[in-house]
Amino acid sequence: MPYLNWKNRDVRKSIEPHADARSTLTLALSVEERAELLPFLEEVYLRGGSELRLDLPGEWIVFWKTRDSESRLLLAHPQHEEWVATVALDADHGHRLVERLSELQAGDALPVTELGAIGAVSNVEIILSLS
Repeated sequence: MPYLNWKNRDVRKSIEPHADARSTLTLALSVEERAELLPFLEEVYLRGGSELRLDLPGEWIVFWKTRDSESRLLLAHPQHEEWVATVALDADHGHRLVERLSELQAGDALPVTELGAIGAVSNVEIILSLS
């Protein structure tokens, strides 16, 4: 499985819980981080590769994977101070994610739900921004 270890980087992330049990996870990427992440996402979403594991500071893990059907965004909290997010996208949504992320300009944000309909079981919005 492809793997990026960003645990020791100053990746800006925030989690905002909402009253309806959903949350918003925002990841603010630098231009360099985007450049490093994009080839891995292209492998997963454009070339049928396996999932990508991205470790972030503060016991955060984000899995990026392809689904054959309904796209889902899931957030789990398996242990105290540990968070696991899964971005499981169908081929169409995955292609749009790579395309839109590559086009982001400094100060822009990409809410993943803007890529199209996301499954009802999803419990998180994930926003990628470029700083």
